[in-house]
Amino acid sequence: EQLGYHEAIFKQHMVRIAKNLKSKGMKLIGMWDDMLGRNLDGKNHIDADFMELLRKEKLDDVLIIQWWWYRQFAERKIRYFPDEFRSDVGFRSWVVPMTGLTYPFQFRYGQTHLVNVFDMMSHGKAQKIEGSESYYMYDPRHHKNDIALADFSWNLPDEEDRWKIDAFLEKYSRRYFGSRWQGAYATFRNMRTFYDTYSQQQMHVLPHDVYALVPKPYEHKRPYPEEAFNRLQRDANNREQLIKAAGDAGLIHAFFKNSLNVPGVDQTVVRPLYANFSRAHNLAQEFVLLYEIDDLYSALRKVSQQQEI
Repeated sequence: EQLGYHEAIFKQHMVRIAKNLKSKGMKLIGMWDDMLGRNLDGKNHIDADFMELLRKEKLDDVLIIQWWWYRQFAERKIRYFPDEFRSDVGFRSWVVPMTGLTYPFQFRYGQTHLVNVFDMMSHGKAQKIEGSESYYMYDPRHHKNDIALADFSWNLPDEEDRWKIDAFLEKYSRRYFGSRWQGAYATFRNMRTFYDTYSQQQMHVLPHDVYALVPKPYEHKRPYPEEAFNRLQRDANNREQLIKAAGDAGLIHAFFKNSLNVPGVDQTVVRPLYANFSRAHNLAQEFVLLYEIDDLYSALRKVSQQQEI
């Protein structure tokens, strides 16, 4: 009962804002799908009743439902992202992939953003979307994802056509890396593997940005790198995986470093990628070093304790 009351208040609020915007001449008014679609009770309230309200208030022609999902697409049913965008009852729908955001977000969702772009656009095609836009904070290192969104928006892929991800990477490599395109193509594929393999379990733990916020239950500044290192130590496999991550990031970093100032290679593309994987490589190496320092400390402490006995 209380949930229904809150839902009614939100719809009243949304209608008031949308009618005001429409009166000012706005023809496209976006509303995130999770405002009604998944965060209330796990059910999708973007339904026929909501559509009836929009028609009654003469908003059905301007309101766009912006469907977003940034995690691995296989998780969407667990977290209430609907398979149906409800075009059957008249909703106008756009999909909003994540093409890039701040540094920690590159590792938050366990995959490269390129895969998210493909998944959202192909699923959107199946659901008869009418448009797309990007959830994004501009950064030139995400250029490839921007171009992918444009490509897959103009050439909507089918969900079973995952080979088109590699086809896009080949086109992109040829366009921006000149004579080094084959190495770029292999490196971009390795980047996909890097994100798929190391993102959520290891790399997302490392950046300082993750600990800059102090939410509950923290009541004081969060210690860094102590908290990050402690989180890594909870899983005995993390050390070996982090060593591998450092090695893989180093190979990716080396390719972009060797592409600097090479004629025919677009430097506005390669320089941000070089900087990005310099950071990933260095971060992983620094935490590998922390493991070695911790080993040394433990060994010295053990010797000290034996001498006391």
